[in-house]
Amino acid sequence: MKKLLLFILIIAISSFYSVEAIPVISNIKIEPSNPWFNQDVFVSCDCSDENYTISYVYVDINGPNITISEWNLNKVNGSYSDTIDHSYLYRTGQYVVTFYCVNNASETVTGTGTFTVSNLTSTITSIIPSPAYIGDVIEINVFVKKDGMNLNSGVGFNVYLNGEKKNLKQDPPIYDSVKGWVLRIDVPSTTGTFGVDVNAEYKGAKVVSSSTIEVKQPLEFDLVSIDKTWVKPGDNVTFTFKAMFKGNAIDLRDEYLNFLINSVDSNILEIYRSGEYSYVKISVPNLLPGSYDLNIRFTYMDFVKDISRKINYVVPISGSMIDSSNKPVHMQLKFMGNEAQTTIITDSSGSYSGSIPPGIYDVELTFSNSKLTLTRVMINEFKNPIRYDRPTLEINMPGIGVEGIYVYEIALAYSNAYLELMYDDSKILDETRMIIYKCENWNFGRKLCNSDWKIISGEIDTVRNIVKINTTKLSAFMVGYKKDMFLDFDADRDEYFLKDIIRISGITQDEDSNPISDVQITAIILNTGITATTKSDKSGVFSLEFLSPDKEGDFTVMVKAEKSPFTSVNKSSSIKVFRSEKISILIPKSFRINKGESSSMSVSIINIGQRDFSRLTLSLSGIPDSYYSMPSEIEELKAGEEKNIYIDFQIPENAGISSHTCGFKVIYGNNSLEEQFVLTVSSPEINEIETTSAIEGFKFPNFTGKIVLPNLGLDSLSIMLIAVLVFSLSVLFKRRKFKKTFERREIKNKLLDIRGEIERRSMRREIESGIKRKMKKLKKRK
Repeated sequence: MKKLLLFILIIAISSFYSVEAIPVISNIKIEPSNPWFNQDVFVSCDCSDENYTISYVYVDINGPNITISEWNLNKVNGSYSDTIDHSYLYRTGQYVVTFYCVNNASETVTGTGTFTVSNLTSTITSIIPSPAYIGDVIEINVFVKKDGMNLNSGVGFNVYLNGEKKNLKQDPPIYDSVKGWVLRIDVPSTTGTFGVDVNAEYKGAKVVSSSTIEVKQPLEFDLVSIDKTWVKPGDNVTFTFKAMFKGNAIDLRDEYLNFLINSVDSNILEIYRSGEYSYVKISVPNLLPGSYDLNIRFTYMDFVKDISRKINYVVPISGSMIDSSNKPVHMQLKFMGNEAQTTIITDSSGSYSGSIPPGIYDVELTFSNSKLTLTRVMINEFKNPIRYDRPTLEINMPGIGVEGIYVYEIALAYSNAYLELMYDDSKILDETRMIIYKCENWNFGRKLCNSDWKIISGEIDTVRNIVKINTTKLSAFMVGYKKDMFLDFDADRDEYFLKDIIRISGITQDEDSNPISDVQITAIILNTGITATTKSDKSGVFSLEFLSPDKEGDFTVMVKAEKSPFTSVNKSSSIKVFRSEKISILIPKSFRINKGESSSMSVSIINIGQRDFSRLTLSLSGIPDSYYSMPSEIEELKAGEEKNIYIDFQIPENAGISSHTCGFKVIYGNNSLEEQFVLTVSSPEINEIETTSAIEGFKFPNFTGKIVLPNLGLDSLSIMLIAVLVFSLSVLFKRRKFKKTFERREIKNKLLDIRGEIERRSMRREIESGIKRKMKKLKKRK
């Protein structure tokens, strides 16, 4: 039994100690207990357990429609605490804080506390007077509330104007149940709009309310407008004023006002008021054109107000725009200055008028097809100083086409002139060839340039069709363009031998088909260095001679024509150059042989070309093969080389007496040449008869002191004349030192041909006459 009681006692003691081991919360703190809106709250507590360790401590906060759950507290110096940021406490009212302490046995103990968030507000309900005037006292009425309830005590105030603290005229201020707190301060001594800040403080909380106030002079006298500031002597000018004293309109009187222009009094003609505005009309004094100070003084009670303005006595603008054909010109005249701008336009007759204050202006003159801007023009007088013309003229400038002429005569002093000349691109074939000209000495009435047209620089806008020119001196300007030069030429042929003579002839014309004289003509065989030059004559015609290249090939002959200001032009043609392939055969035109006899005839074969030949084939036609023998070929014949061969004739005894036309042919390369001669086969008897007849018929002429020409037939005489002519030409060529081998050989060949022809015809006549005489003798014998 004792043992049982002892066991029960032990169990009871253990249970008692187990209950005592629950964590314990103490020293709960919430500071401040009555925080203001936007103020942080500090919470803390102590949490302990004798048998277990504390795992963590946190709080739940419940306020007006706000719940903050499980906000963990930090252990600092044995206590658990943290600061609740004011951003979580954004509503006023009471908040309940529940503290939770949890040990490592998951046992929890709680504790509670409360705090109340309040809000301090202030409102400026009125500022009297508004606007305020210098010298016044300002009354500022303010309500200060805690949680919406007016506070009528315990509130401190500071007032600031534009950040500057102002002393209250009554401190402490009084509280009025209708106005709230009444704060009075002096008005600043300067005018303007001021920011008003009222700082209210209550039990450590501060609040600021703001507003603005306008401070004015008690006397308000402002010049609202002037009906005109450009005047002429004797003009009337009306001023509009706003005259107020502490917000009330003042009726103006003559004695209140004084008007001075350049220190000269102006007469007041009329004063009247309409509403808050007063109107004063004055007559301006007589002054020269210029800019003057206008001083207005207003005196009222002890107040004085001065107003200053500028008034301009203007320069009359007048003139008439008439061109050289006495036709009106439309113009817009624009004056642009720092203080004044005006635009004047001509009427239907070309006249214009206006006025402008004297001074320095940029003047813009706009015409139908051009614009002129003059910079820094001093305007102190303006009586018809402008003349403009756009004449239509036929100007004879070789190589230049004229689109338009623009004439400006300006009797004004200016710094620089900027021109924009509009042109018609349909009149210009190629805008890239446009040129700008200027005539320094232009006669307006005669429409004549008394000096040279000189090329000037400028900008050509081909998109907008505008020519832009900067200049310091105006006169006549011309928009022109280089005319095209047209070139046409022909070579005498398309193919030439090496170092052959190339003859070119051609003509130069402008785009209107007019001949162009004195054009520099240059002919070039490209890639050879061969050039030749000449100039075209007054008809535009030219001709050139030069040698072809000394090598074979296809070449381009380019002819270039140049003459300023025409556009240069060139034209090309193709030629072929090759070596000449030509030989010459020197052979007698006749050869006489008796039948039954043998004889040789020499033949010269000359290579008068520029190419070497090999294996030249020789042949003879016109007589039986048994009558002759000769070489059948020449192995080689170089350029300029001459070779002789012999034809050996062997005429049989039984051959008939006859004349044979023989052809001696040479085949060389792809060419051939054949020369003919007459082979006469005779007999000794006939030769004897002819010789005797010739001796019998011969007589010495009687010398009578006169030269007796031989009795030659027409053919012989013609042949002799031709021979003399050819001989004379050969002498002439020799004197001119024509050293070309092939030309000399041509001459030699011609002379041989002529000699052979003379011999052949003479022989024929001799044979014919001999036969006739023989026949006569035979008849007589019978």
